[in-house]
Amino acid sequence: ALIPVNADKFQKKRDLVNSDKDFIENIIPLELPAGFKIDSTFTKDKKHNTQLRLHYPISGNKALDNLVREKIEKSKTDYLTYIETSAKEDPVLLTYEGNYYNFKLISTTESVDILSYLFWEQGYVARMMNHSNYDYQSLNFDRNTNKKVRFSDVLTIQTTEGSTEFKN
Repeated sequence: ALIPVNADKFQKKRDLVNSDKDFIENIIPLELPAGFKIDSTFTKDKKHNTQLRLHYPISGNKALDNLVREKIEKSKTDYLTYIETSAKEDPVLLTYEGNYYNFKLISTTESVDILSYLFWEQGYVARMMNHSNYDYQSLNFDRNTNKKVRFSDVLTIQTTEGSTEFKN
């Protein structure tokens, strides 16, 4: 069931926080497994006139942490490249305040063998759209081999019908 949102109440919550960092941190609270932490960065990319808000989970496994950091950095670079390419057609895009990019960890699941992260990726470029674009990114790792796990590594689809259902 959908829960109606009280816009006035939401705005009051927004007015109560001191900064965008607080706002992002409070929108989707996160409970981390014991020993985990988040390295959050909040910077402005001056070349693209874009606020960057990134969450790098720290699990204590340096190999996995580096793989996750590489993925986040690649996603950030791809987004800034998108802005740069778009600005070639409309250079005014880089003059507006309010451009932003978020890559926020929203869920962590762990077992003895698997570590899974779910991220919320969101970007906004002024004048290009009336709302932000967002996506969810999932990263899953085998803790024993420090390698990414894909669905095909853990699921066996035995029929064409099953394959079609899985894609939907």
